Amino acid sequence: VFTSPMNAVNYLEHHALLPYQRVVAIGATTAETLRDKGVERVAVADSPDEVALVQAVLRLIREE
Repeated sequence: VFTSPMNAVNYLEHHALLPYQRVVAIGATTAETLRDKGVERVAVADSPDEVALVQAVLRLIREE
């Protein structure tokens, strides 16, 4: 789960995503940054709260 564009950039500068990892972004700006960095599948939590985060995770699970 990435909470900000800076968080996403910093993580990806130091770690490669593994094929089994799934990515959730909190907010459209964070999702856009992740896509710019080459992450193709990003579930987006539309607001920074627990309910939106759970909904994004559930969307990821349903896609598989």
